[in-house]
Amino acid sequence: MSTKMGRPAIFPGKDLKKIIKGHTTKTGKKAFEEARSRLAKIAGWKVRSVSDGDVIEYLSRGHLATVDYLYSQGVTLAGTGQ
Repeated sequence: MSTKMGRPAIFPGKDLKKIIKGHTTKTGKKAFEEARSRLAKIAGWKVRSVSDGDVIEYLSRGHLATVDYLYSQGVTLAGTGQ
């Protein structure tokens, strides 16, 4: 976990020049917030502490790859058995 920019990040080393923006439907926003909750749970963070960028990274990598990554970084994973 990194705080290089002053805010904690689950996935450090973000390219600050590559910003992804977009509009979603109400259904998409709900799914995005559900993904934020899942990521917060496995990382052991409060939901409000998980950034949009970390959620996008989580959705891009997929759940199992994220769990593997966090485990490799020494994060004690909540609710994953690892």
